[in-house]
Parts: sequence; C-alpha cells; structure tokens
Amino acid sequence: MPMKSFLFCLLTLLINDLFAQQAVIKGRISHKSQGLPGAVVAFEILGKGAVSDENGYYKISDLPAGKYRLKISLIGYETLTKEIVLTEGKEHNLDIALMQDPLMLSEMIISGSRVEVPQNESPVIISRISSKSLELLNTQNLAEGLNFSPGLRLENNCQNCGFTQLRMNGLSGPYSQILINSRPIFSALAGVYGLEMIPAQMIERVEVVRGGGSVLYGGNGIAGTVNIITKAPEKNQFSIGSNLALINIESLDQNINFSGSLVNKDASQGLSIYGFNRNRQAWD
Repeated sequence: MPMKSFLFCLLTLLINDLFAQQAVIKGRISHKSQGLPGAVVAFEILGKGAVSDENGYYKISDLPAGKYRLKISLIGYETLTKEIVLTEGKEHNLDIALMQDPLMLSEMIISGSRVEVPQNESPVIISRISSKSLELLNTQNLAEGLNFSPGLRLENNCQNCGFTQLRMNGLSGPYSQILINSRPIFSALAGVYGLEMIPAQMIERVEVVRGGGSVLYGGNGIAGTVNIITKAPEKNQFSIGSNLALINIESLDQNINFSGSLVNKDASQGLSIYGFNRNRQAWD
C-alpha cells in the first residue's frame, strides 16, 4: 500500500474514532410546564455548558463518553445536580423541572468573601435588597431603598443643603464603606451626597454586610459594607417613566427617569444608560 494511502486511511480511522466518542445532551428547563430562559446547564468538570433559550431549551454538544455530574442553576430557583452517563455517539434527552426557592438561599452573593458563592454558603450574614423589592416599595433612588434593610438608617442632617448620611450599627456615615460592583468608587463625601444620585432602575440588588469589613474592603468598612450590584445589559431596550407624589398633600415630588441598554449580536459586549430628574418642592 502506498504511503499516502496508508496515512489517509489512518487519518480517517482516527477521525471516525474521535467523532464516535462524541455525545450530545439536550432538553428543556421548566417550572410548572413553563419554559425557563437563562438557566445555566453545565458539566463543571468538563468546562462545557449552555444557557437555556427564551423557551427553556438547551443543547450541549461534543461531550466525551463517561459518567458526569450535571448542574442546573437559575436565580430564584433551587440549584439541581444530576448524575448522567453519556454514551458514545448518542443524543441524550433530559428535561428538567426546577422548584422555586422562596428564601432565595441559592442566589449568588459576593460581598461576604469577595468570591461569588450561594448565600447559604457565605461565611457571614448578608442582607439583600432586590430590584423587585425596590420596585414594590416605589423607591426612586438608592437612599430611599436602604431604609428597608435591617441595621441601616438614612438620616437627613441638614435641611438647607440636603446633607444625608447612612448610619450602620449606630455609627455615622464615614464609617460605612459603599461599593459599586465590589469596587470602592464612593469616597466619604460621595457617600454623603451620592446615595440619592443612583436611580433604582440601575440596581440589580444591594448586598449589606453589617460589622467590620476593613480587612476586605478598606479602612472605611468599620460599621459595615454596602455593595451595589448594577444591572447588566441583556438585550436592546429603552424605557421611560414618571412618578408623581405629594408630600403631606402639600408639596409636589415629581420624578422622570429613563433607561436603556444595547448589546452586540453575540451578547459579548453591552452598554447601559440610566438617568433621572427629580423636582421636589420644599416642605417644612
């Protein structure tokens, strides 16, 4: 047999053997027969996974044969782990029903140890304020929402200049460390005036650590740490809203806000835009 023919046959056998070992798994992630988008389905040991589409369907290809652990997770639902045996050249169908997590113990948090872990595995107690809570409480900015977390109190210390401060564990504002996406962007002065400048629309959640956190977050974290997690752009959208209220049925409080997000085709890059204007009349 000529050398070229021998090499061609050997290469063909190797390719066929390689593809014969490939396995595929697909299915649907649902809750009460309703497809769940955005669920993460992953073989962590293989470093392969997929995210369910808008109808809850997922598919993972090019998997080696063997016995593995499949992890399914989605915020607001209990994380599920299944053992599955993958067979060479076979397409496996696996539909998974997730249960809601009313206590949100599986939600990922990062403020306790600067590593993203489920809340029930955090080494310290974390209080959370979700975007849904801010919406239900009709808060217009971060300052108004912080009043509803245990151990936190927002004080207005100046009627003329609008000076406010966040008190944690009875200590004044400069002893609290305020972070944006785990970064100490806020200075002590910005923490005084900047809390009312962050619109509620841009907040995904707020994580609050009460107690000393100077080792992790710097010298200002003596009373505690407030970590503001902002929303990530997920799709092209734009919205505008308005809120009108009366203080003691006398003074007008009007708020106009807008938000928008842009992402590229493969959702690898994105941009978020937020803004608001508030006109609050004086009230004695």
